[in-house]
Amino acid sequence: MNAPGDYGMSSENPSMIIKIYKYIINTLVPGFLAGAVAGIGETIYLSIVTERVLMRSSLFFYPFLGTVAVFLFSIIIGILSLFIKGIYRTKGLSNIYFTATLVLMIFSIIPKVIFQQFGFPSSMLLSYLLSLVFVALFFFAGLGMLLLFRNFSRLIKIPWQFSGVILYVLITAIISVSAFSTTGSDVKFEPYDMSENDKVSDKPYVLFIIIDALRFDWLSLTGYDIDTPNFDKFAEDGIYYPNAIANCSWTKPSIASIITSMYPFQHNALTEYDVLNPEVSTIGEIMRDLGYYTIGYHNNLHIGVANNFHQGFNHYQSLFPFKKMKELPKSDFRLFSLHRPLLAFFLSKSSPKQITRLYYLDGVATSQRVIDWISTNRDKKFFFFLHYMDPHSPYFVHPFNGVKYDPYKPEHFDPQNPTPEDIERIKEVYRQEVVYTDKALGNLMDYLKEINLYDSTLIAIISDHGEEFYEHQGWIHARTLYDEVIRIPMLIKFPFSEMGGTIDSSLVQSIDLAPTLLSYLGTEIPGTWEGVDLLNRDSWEWTISHTNKKHDSRSLRDLDEKLYIAYSSDLPDSMVEKKLRSIPPLGYYRLDKDPLEQNNLANAPEYSQRVTELKDSLVNMVNALKANSVEGISVELDPATKAQLKALGYID
Repeated sequence: MNAPGDYGMSSENPSMIIKIYKYIINTLVPGFLAGAVAGIGETIYLSIVTERVLMRSSLFFYPFLGTVAVFLFSIIIGILSLFIKGIYRTKGLSNIYFTATLVLMIFSIIPKVIFQQFGFPSSMLLSYLLSLVFVALFFFAGLGMLLLFRNFSRLIKIPWQFSGVILYVLITAIISVSAFSTTGSDVKFEPYDMSENDKVSDKPYVLFIIIDALRFDWLSLTGYDIDTPNFDKFAEDGIYYPNAIANCSWTKPSIASIITSMYPFQHNALTEYDVLNPEVSTIGEIMRDLGYYTIGYHNNLHIGVANNFHQGFNHYQSLFPFKKMKELPKSDFRLFSLHRPLLAFFLSKSSPKQITRLYYLDGVATSQRVIDWISTNRDKKFFFFLHYMDPHSPYFVHPFNGVKYDPYKPEHFDPQNPTPEDIERIKEVYRQEVVYTDKALGNLMDYLKEINLYDSTLIAIISDHGEEFYEHQGWIHARTLYDEVIRIPMLIKFPFSEMGGTIDSSLVQSIDLAPTLLSYLGTEIPGTWEGVDLLNRDSWEWTISHTNKKHDSRSLRDLDEKLYIAYSSDLPDSMVEKKLRSIPPLGYYRLDKDPLEQNNLANAPEYSQRVTELKDSLVNMVNALKANSVEGISVELDPATKAQLKALGYID
């Protein structure tokens, strides 16, 4: 006899339909429910950690994965039945299917969570033994939970498989309603008194655009062979700064410097775990205090609410299309890593354009979101902070076909030993992303012209950093301070194209943008800001860039020469990140003769004195500037944020 609720195989020879039905009920449904338990558990866990109700697609994906797993289990049981007679008649076989599948779904996370909480054992052998103990405990805990549920099902006289599915549907519905009825922590709103508009009635609208990972030289206005007509038109209406230098080579510190006009080692938002110190003065705060309605749309978690980049905004939000569904990157559960490639595969076949939404909202859609907001909010004098993500890796082929290239993920080639063809292929896809960004920018500018808002709007465009294409044996950004990653495009269009068509070839820094805008608006520049008003100043003698990605790196640069300290020469190889080992710890380049920084003169005898002078100058400058700094604040990243940053290549 079978256990109550088990529809086991009898000695009779039932019809094929009945066999299939019993197989589904006794085998596939237990696997489905095991996956459902894992998905619900992950959702609840991450909702607690992130302090918001998350709509996790693991609620739907894990049951499917559990069904596949139990199907494989049943094949194994079928093979064993050839050698062990009667195994299919084992009492409560569905219990074993459920519990074994549940353990398979969560086996990788159990030891990790427990060891991180209580510390790792001293030996690897002990770690494995304890892991087995934990897995065994969870196996019996799962079995006990199932038996309790089966007793409950007997009381309500519904087979446990059916009552389990009903309960799963109810829980999923509750989570779904809760997730989509709350704004979550990735969107922040502050009240705005419309009377504030009167304070800025005589001032222009302001549009502050940051384009992630856009190289300074990959625009047609620089003479590069690329079709970016909308950047060309914009430059004709504004001032173009061809010698603009970013103060950092990756997103968080660089954009923090742009909006606070402080060097990275002053605001100290330097790593993935740092947040913007609330003591700093941001351009958003100042514009809000002036009376502007401050709104920000972004596509990168580094500059999200969790990192306090919303400081000073009435409305600030991420544009991730699935902002309630942070599961789209890999989760902490190892088996869930199957989800991303599967989802990417189906999107590439059904709707290739949608595949970008695993990473960010594409540029054209981002522009449309801004257009939609402006179309219903013309009554607000706005300061709009807008962030595009398209040139950032991974690079997507255009027109969208679902294919992407990530230089550090060897899907298409060996990133450590690329052929010239590999490099050109990556550059071509990046070029397509830049052209697509130009289209997105053009859509927004055309709309502003259509509603007669373009002329009266103050618009700034800047990039946070550039991108490497193996010029110095590296890819993307963040790890070095060569010109391909710290030289950036920077343009400002003043109302009615005042000074349109101007090219200012002097040395400028990204920290200069915010002070220039405030000065034009007739507003006092905060005393803590280091940048200068580019309309009323002497040229910078030197620019300083800094990155703390794995190693503390700094550069000192003018128009003719550059000192680059990549890392301390005292560090042993074992402490130097692998991706930096091909880079000399100290570099000195004569940019007037060697603009591509291919000839390192740091060890040339005739430049030894100059190198020493520049090193001393850099140390003295940084030490003096650190007197105007705030304390760094670090926080623990929630699992969903870690996963998204990993998908974008920020963390390993």
